[in-house]
Amino acid sequence: MSFNEILSSNVEETSVDVIGHVIERGDVKETENEGRKSKVIDLTLQDLENNRLHCSLWGEHADKIVSFFVNHDNSSPVVLILQFCKTRKYLGAMGIVNAFYGTKLILNGDLPEVSTYIAG
Repeated sequence: MSFNEILSSNVEETSVDVIGHVIERGDVKETENEGRKSKVIDLTLQDLENNRLHCSLWGEHADKIVSFFVNHDNSSPVVLILQFCKTRKYLGAMGIVNAFYGTKLILNGDLPEVSTYIAG
């Protein structure tokens, strides 16, 4: 789904697939809800039309992106694909979050979609 479609929607919890590149990332935070601890990291994604979208990654997805950035050359872009993520409002604007048991996270994957995106 395009960033414009997500940003103009008011419907939360819609399952979508997105592709964009990471332009900002926050620090990992630990949260606790009903006795369960979890990690979360907030990212800002940008598409090829320069639209920006907030993305929160929880749990193992937060761990995966943190591990990826440890060894990543910051001079090259990070193209992120999220399959089966969900739309959710964050600070009044629509964004995306991973679903705990269904979202697939691909970072700079060796895929035609990533090559097409980078060729932009």
